[in-house]
Amino acid sequence: MTTITRVDVQDIHVPTSRSLDGSDAMNAAPDYSATHVVLHTVTTAAPRATA
Repeated sequence: MTTITRVDVQDIHVPTSRSLDGSDAMNAAPDYSATHVVLHTVTTAAPRATA
């Protein structure tokens, strides 16, 4: 069985509206964002070989 032991989350913002990178007719002042998540786990299952 696999257990999640820790979750790391980063909120990433890209202020592209300053230089108008990514701007178009629908998005005159775009700023983009994303979430980056890392799950840290431990497992009690025996390792399996892969070919």
